[in-house]
Amino acid sequence: MKFPTNGTVSSSLKNAGIVKDALNTFYKSNKGKTSDFTPLINEYDGTTFNNNFKSIFANGTFHPETFIGSATITVSQHNKTELMVTIFNISSLTSGDFMKHIPGNDYPMSIIRDPNLSQGAKQNQYGNLSQTYSFTIPIDLSNF
Repeated sequence: MKFPTNGTVSSSLKNAGIVKDALNTFYKSNKGKTSDFTPLINEYDGTTFNNNFKSIFANGTFHPETFIGSATITVSQHNKTELMVTIFNISSLTSGDFMKHIPGNDYPMSIIRDPNLSQGAKQNQYGNLSQTYSFTIPIDLSNF
């Protein structure tokens, strides 16, 4: 699922821990520059500024940040005054299923739904889901 750039859901992640981590790295790697910034693409899990557990209490159970454990984040110059931040996340087969923690449940980590099977006992109960969020933010020259 690709959420609209600067839409409600994408914009709700502007202060997410993984975004803060990525921006921190982006600004450090472009120290001394005022334009022509080197883009950043890296995997982040929000461990420096926030994580899923903290997000539940800070944002609530259904906030998009709560569902993102780690993601690939790209930060690049959008225009002379803004950066484009893109977050790509894949939720695995069991990422949101509490029952996976119960002894005796042996769920595979990833599986593809078979389009030839109808819904029911023979169809896989879960599948992977990818999300892409993107938004622009002003370039903060005070970080350089």
